[in-house]
Parts: sequence; C-alpha cells; structure tokens
Amino acid sequence: LEGRVHYLTATGDTAFWLNPYNGKEIILVSPFFSDKRAWFMLENTKYGFIDTNGHVVIEPIYDRVNPFHDGKAIVYREDRKVYVAIDTNGKELFEVSGDAPSSSMMLKPIIANNYCVLDNFICNEKGERIQRLPEVLSISPFVDSVAMFQNDKYVWRQIDLNGKLIGNAQYQ
Repeated sequence: LEGRVHYLTATGDTAFWLNPYNGKEIILVSPFFSDKRAWFMLENTKYGFIDTNGHVVIEPIYDRVNPFHDGKAIVYREDRKVYVAIDTNGKELFEVSGDAPSSSMMLKPIIANNYCVLDNFICNEKGERIQRLPEVLSISPFVDSVAMFQNDKYVWRQIDLNGKLIGNAQYQ
C-alpha cells in the first residue's frame, strides 16, 4: 500500500488507493476530479479515467487526455490519429478537427459550453473548426462567449467566439 497512489479525504485519511490495472502500474494521476472523473496514466503511457471511488470507468486506451467539463472531455487516439470528444462513460460523441499533437504542444484542448479549442481553432459542438485564433498557449473556457487566453509572449488577453480581441488590456 505504501507505494500505491492514494486519494485522500478532506481530513487527510485515505479514501482509496489505486492498484495496478491489468498488470500495469498506475504511474500518474490527476490531482482533482471534474464531472466525477479523474484521469490516470499507466506505465505504458495509456490514459483512462476513474470515478470518485477509484473504479476504472473509462479504459486506458488514450494517448492524451484532458479533464471533463460539462460532461465532455477531449482525448487523443494515436492509433487513429484523431482527437475525440467523449462523455463521462467513454462514449465517443464526435471527432474534433485537429492535427496530431507535437511534443512541444503546450495548448491543452478543452471543451466547455459546447465549444472546444484545439490547434488555435475554436471548434463547435460537432468538432468543426469555426474560428481561427491568434497564437494561443493557454485558454480558459468561454463564458458568455468570451475567454481569457495567453499568447506566445505569455500575455493574457480577452477574446470572443469570433476571434475578436476585446479591449487593449494585456496582463502578465
């Protein structure tokens, strides 16, 4: 038990620990749950998801994963060279337009409010590219059609769903 990943309660007690899965060690886990799911990575670098009891609910078949938001997450399948939106049970909802990830890719594909951002494009709820963005390193979910993004100079700005920069304010 000492070498296993433990998830803790608010009081610091062990809620559960993660044993090897199908004979492979779990070597990395999400530090938080979103939509009652947390990702984990096996020693073979495949990702899956557990529920709040530590049970595997989505098989570790993905090569990159992102946290759930509004019941959806963007994952990458190397075997098919495709990004896919999945629900909290692992059902594929739609493919998302995007190129294969590069090792230097900093932008995490996120999905929120039926939009996702991938490869400097805003994609709609069907995964179709609807708007190109400026160079984006990081971006928040869109709230009321506006998001905060960090550009390649590490400066934060606001942008709308049409790709229009809002205001002149820039924040470090």
